[in-house]
Order: sequence, then structure tokens, then C-alpha cells
Amino acid sequence: DTFIDCTEVAKKLGLHGAGQDLLSDAFSGNVKGMGPGVAEMEFEERAAETIIIFMADKTSSGAWNMPLYKMFADPFNTIGLVIADNMHQGFSFEVQDIKENKRITFNAPDEIYDLLVFIGAPSRFMVKSVYHRGSGEIAAASSTQRLALIAGRYVGKDDPVCIVRSQGQFPVRHQANAIGWHTVDTAQITAVSYRDTQIVYRPLKGIRKSRHR
Repeated sequence: DTFIDCTEVAKKLGLHGAGQDLLSDAFSGNVKGMGPGVAEMEFEERAAETIIIFMADKTSSGAWNMPLYKMFADPFNTIGLVIADNMHQGFSFEVQDIKENKRITFNAPDEIYDLLVFIGAPSRFMVKSVYHRGSGEIAAASSTQRLALIAGRYVGKDDPVCIVRSQGQFPVRHQANAIGWHTVDTAQITAVSYRDTQIVYRPLKGIRKSRHR
């Protein structure tokens, strides 16, 4: 209802592309397949549960591939992978092939090279979820929907989202880290966006790519 109401306001204001990425005007209890990017996870809540949500505009869901890799597989970003007993086993990455509708899981650090082969092609292969190898607990989830594949035609650009759990057996939140002149409270998670520049798909007028930080 919120999306539909906002669409009506946007139309009255004469805004470009109002509601073009809404594939349904009736809510049936599940937002999947309706257009908006959807990421979800189910877990038993801890005494202190820290969750960080990322949202992107007009890009492929594969834009989360490198940040998730840096958070959960790169010891130069997340030192806990080396020194923390509850993280040393590493994490497993579930990668989805959105064209063939197939999934494959890679264990880090054992299969990092194989993982990179796939997530290095973010327009097709996308990290769907990340799991702690020791406990099996879900650590992160991202949306992998493609509007064009759902609708069968171009109906707008994708706006992917990502959910990341923090603290304990996951990358820490309260370890402050100086990055240039920035001091980031959620260092091991948010540091990725400040320090590492990557090229991601951004279909400006449907044909261009842009530099994204």
C-alpha cells in the first residue's frame, strides 16, 4: 500500500517513471515478485541483535558481491577471521545464477578462488546469503530479483537491498576504525564502502556504467 500510495503522489507531481517497477497492484501476503527488491532472513534472536541494512538505487543486486566478500572472507578487513575462535572457521556463500535459476555454495577460505570466479560476474551471479560455517547461523542476505526477468520485459531498474548481522560470531560493530579522516563505528562492515572502489552495473538510460563507492 505504501508503494502504491507513493506512486499516486509521484504521478500527481509528474515525476519520471512513477510506479514503473511495481509489477502488481494487489498485495497477496507476499511481496516477492511484485517488483521491489526483497531480502529476508530467519534466525533466533540473540540477547543483543545488531542488524545493518544497505539499500542501493538503480544497479544490479550483484553490487553486494564484493562488499559481502570483504566483510566475511577478507582477513585484511575483518581481523576476527584470523584471531577470533568463533569466526576462524569462516563463512559459506550461497551464490545464485539468476539466468539459470541455480544455486551453489562456496566455503571460505577453502574455496575463495572458486567463489571469486563467480561473484566477479555480478550481472549474472549474485551472493544470495552468507552463513557461519561453525553454527550454521545466517549472517547476511541480499535481494537477487531482476525486474526484467520477472516481467519478461524492461519495466524499470533494480534497487537491491542487503541485510547484515553484526557482533559476536559476525563482523564487529563497535570496533572503531580510522579510515582517512573517517572514524567508522561499524568498522568491519561499513569500512568496505569507504575504502574500496568497485565498478558496478548502473543502467543510466539503459546503457552506461558508473563508478560506485
